[in-house]
Amino acid sequence: MKRIGVDVPIATDDASRGHHDLVTEVLQQVLDSQPDPHRIVCCGPEVMMEADGGWDYKRTCVEGPVFDAASIQWR
Repeated sequence: MKRIGVDVPIATDDASRGHHDLVTEVLQQVLDSQPDPHRIVCCGPEVMMEADGGWDYKRTCVEGPVFDAASIQWR
């Protein structure tokens, strides 16, 4: 991703790389600092993905891999 110019923030709970704490804190910092529309793609524990609240998470391996674009909440 970096090779094609996409910023990839890193967060680790042991401070071995990037931000030391929850990745959701890094996400909130990015959302607060950049008013442009965002596309968020994530994988991980449901508790992490639900931290932003109100989202209907789908698993591409089960409910996908193809979704009707009208059913996706584009932020």
